[in-house]
Amino acid sequence: MLIGALYGLVFAPVYAVEAVCTAYPLKLITTALTEGAGNVKVTHLQAHAHGCAHEYTPSAADLKKIQNGNIILIANGVGLDDHIVKQAKQLNPKLKIIYANAADKSPAPVDAHTFASPDTAEIMAKNITAGLIAADSANQQLYAANQQKFCGKMQELTRRLQALSSNQTVFIHYPVYKNLCTLLKWQVLTLKQEKSELLPPGRLIELVKQGKKSRPAARLILCDSTADPAVQQLAKAAQATLLQIDPLLHGEDDAPADRFIETMTRNVEQIKKALKK
Repeated sequence: MLIGALYGLVFAPVYAVEAVCTAYPLKLITTALTEGAGNVKVTHLQAHAHGCAHEYTPSAADLKKIQNGNIILIANGVGLDDHIVKQAKQLNPKLKIIYANAADKSPAPVDAHTFASPDTAEIMAKNITAGLIAADSANQQLYAANQQKFCGKMQELTRRLQALSSNQTVFIHYPVYKNLCTLLKWQVLTLKQEKSELLPPGRLIELVKQGKKSRPAARLILCDSTADPAVQQLAKAAQATLLQIDPLLHGEDDAPADRFIETMTRNVEQIKKALKK
């Protein structure tokens, strides 16, 4: 057993870059951008990919992942994971950080959940790629090629959504869909500010009233789960259709490199299908 442990220490893989992501969608994007780089490791700070970064507090075990070594923290930025970055800096002052959303660049996103819309996801990919190249110039050509592939697909999906854009109002489960709705030129009525939030008293009645006043009346609800009692109540009260859109907040740890593109493409198809009804 001792020999096996020593063997593991001696022959442990050495990575040029170990990227630890604060949020699951960042891991998906970074995995796509580093595809083919055998000396790059991409992990997720949370032990299990579930939920949004702003509702997550890292455990001591999670923070060990960025304690030492050639670690790069890939953060969303624009307020979504500031508390995580603060803790990480306190633990490891020398930690390198790549921000997927640069705070000093304009225009600022409508909402911090920039990964849920292809136009803002494209910007994230470009910022992450620039950071990866700065940290690992040996893989520059590979990163650039992967970025071109990823951003090309995001541009295609953006054009498809722009072709579906219309002046209408929709209900959204929570703010994660705001950037997507902005791309579609949709006005939004938000059911909850946080996914875990309990529905405030009177909120449902007020939303239904606002939806009926809209022209045309709001008849679509974007949600990540049709099983949520709150969206079911809203659908019944507003006589609206539930449209399940995956915000890419959770998934398996070993997702393939094309998972982000695959999911975003499916979301676009779902929207197109819903609008034809």
